[in-house]
Amino acid sequence: MTFKELALKRESCRNYLEAPVAHEDLVDIVKTAIYAPSASNRQSWRFFICEGETAKKVAALCKALPNNNIWADKCPAFIVISSTTRQSEILGKTHEFPLVDCGIATAYICLAAAEKDLATCIVGSADEEGVKSLLGIDPERRVHCVIAVGHGAEPFKMKKDRLPYEELVTERR
Repeated sequence: MTFKELALKRESCRNYLEAPVAHEDLVDIVKTAIYAPSASNRQSWRFFICEGETAKKVAALCKALPNNNIWADKCPAFIVISSTTRQSEILGKTHEFPLVDCGIATAYICLAAAEKDLATCIVGSADEEGVKSLLGIDPERRVHCVIAVGHGAEPFKMKKDRLPYEELVTERR
């Protein structure tokens, strides 16, 4: 499979089979994400693989806002990414390098999962303090991302609804 085919295959899934994901697959997905580039190779991220009862608790925290992420209960696994911002102080300015680094790692996770025919959804709103408490994440760290991982109940569509290239890209020569 080419990289472009993999990118086309990856999509946000909100309808999961209640079948478990093999623990070895989750570990392999996170091991792939560890190879993601990071600013100055700081690797300030930390990954949390959540399965079983912990996944059920994470699902509840993903539904913290009313009528939000109502599909999360069916998802059998979650990967949480946290990082510190302490290392992002350079020349007296705060930079968002850890946030960018976690975004890149998130993409790696989603693509690695798609390669294994697993579906993902990047959860944009979860109870951050609840997730930190549940997983024992240091108060100085941020939870940047919760990623649902499971077997999609529907086949991958392989079609993306995107704006035309001309609207998104400016070419300068």
